[in-house]
Formats: sequence, C-alpha cells, structure tokens
Amino acid sequence: MRRGLKIAIGAGLILLAGIFSAAMIGRYTFNRSVEDEVSDLFQNAAAAEPSILTEADIAHLPEPVQRWLRYSNVIDRERPVTVRLKQEGEIRLGPDQAWMPFTAEQYYTTDPPSFIWKIDTSMMSVIPISGRDRYVDGRGNMTIKVASLIPVVDETGEHMDQGTLVRYLNEIFWFPAGAVSPYISWEAVDENSAKATMTYGGTTVEATFYFDEQGRPVNMMAPRYQDAGDGEIKWLPWWTPIHEYGEFDGVRMGIAGEAYWEEDWGNFTYVRLRILDVEYNVPELY
Repeated sequence: MRRGLKIAIGAGLILLAGIFSAAMIGRYTFNRSVEDEVSDLFQNAAAAEPSILTEADIAHLPEPVQRWLRYSNVIDRERPVTVRLKQEGEIRLGPDQAWMPFTAEQYYTTDPPSFIWKIDTSMMSVIPISGRDRYVDGRGNMTIKVASLIPVVDETGEHMDQGTLVRYLNEIFWFPAGAVSPYISWEAVDENSAKATMTYGGTTVEATFYFDEQGRPVNMMAPRYQDAGDGEIKWLPWWTPIHEYGEFDGVRMGIAGEAYWEEDWGNFTYVRLRILDVEYNVPELY
C-alpha cells in the first residue's frame, strides 16, 4: 500500500515537473517570437529621422486638437518615430467573468503606423496566459495562448484590421504628436471635441476625441467591431475614458483609464489600465 502511494506521488511529481518544464519552454519560445516581431517592427522605421513639431505644423488643426497638443507639451520637441511603453491593470473576458490582473509592454512606429502589444495575465490566479495584439502592414492579428503553449485565440481578418487600426488611433493619447500624421485628418465637432479620420492599408476608421478646457483628453468614442463569440461580430460604440493624468519623457498625458463597449443593455467595461512608463525614439526592447 505504502509502495503504491509512493509510486503514485512520484509519478505525479514527474508529471508536474514535465508540465512546468513545457510551460517554461513555451513561455521562452513565445517571448522570443514576439521579440523578433518587435525587432522587425523597428527595422521598418530605422531610416526615419525625428523632425521637430512646430506651431506651423498644427495651425491647420481644429482648435480643440491644437489645445491638446499645447497642453501635452509636444510643440518644439521631436516627433516620435518609435514609442515604447509599459502598462499594468486588470482585464476580463465577459460581464460575468472575474477580473484578471495583467502586465503589458507595447511598441509602436508612427510611419508606417504599427504596434505590437504583449500581455501576461493569469486565470484564477493560477493558469498563466500570454497574448499578443499586432497591427503591421495594415493588418491586425490577435494571439492568446494558455501557458504560452496552447492557442485559444488566433484572429485575423477585416474586423481585426479595423479594430487594431482604431486602437492605434486611440492610443495616440500616449504620443500626442502622432496626431499630426499624413494618415490622419481632423474636423471640429464643437469647442471641446474633434473627429479624426485615419486611412491606412486600405482601411478607414473614424473616432471622436473629447477634451476639457485645459486641453486634457478626457474620452474617445469610435464605432468598432466586437467579437461577441459564437462567430457573431457586432458593430458597437467603443469608449475609452481617462481618469488620471501624469507626465512621461516630458509629455503630459492621460495615465489611467478604462475601455468599455456600449451594449444595448448597458456598458461593458473590460479593461482598466495604468501607464507605468513611456519613452520616445528608443527603438529597443525593454
């Protein structure tokens, strides 16, 4: 009896060790793959030289956007060719799902517009989950793997191209000089809001940006595809309110906020995040 119990315990420990080893190898492989993608991303922008953003460069923009850029302290400074940042927060997969803490790194280029976002989280505080959201060459792709090994999401297609381009447009909140881009046009809505239209890679998206009297960005709304599961793709308003402000690399910006879908039954908030670091024109991995 004791011998059988010892054998069972030994077999269980060997199995756990094997699972742990496989997960570690999977995590290493996943991270290396993302690192290679980031290196390729920065290589595409390697020849670009940062220019200085001037008052003359923003003179054609609607007054609320000019006010935002002046508040952000980006005038007479280098425009970002590349951006890298760190985040933390919590995320959930559905209105009735538990919140999961996460950490993330994100890397951008501004011409061409592109990004790679890598997230690490865990389900039930036990099961590790790695994800990567990418917008490159006008195409979007989301990959999520359990224990960095088992793929549970690998999405591409027109709805991902649109969704990731909208996400890029939204996230110029963290590199405001990106608002002055050949791919983005602006028109005033009223004294505190303006509509941005961005076209790249055969896809066009629109978003309305909202500002306060100081020029601080307070929210953004864009129509965006949402994957509702079971093969259903819905077209819903997507909002990203900002709750706190700070400064990184000399640039003032929103540093804490959330994102929610405006559903028929109410608002579904699925992510809350805080920016931990932002750096411009440092084309390197953290």
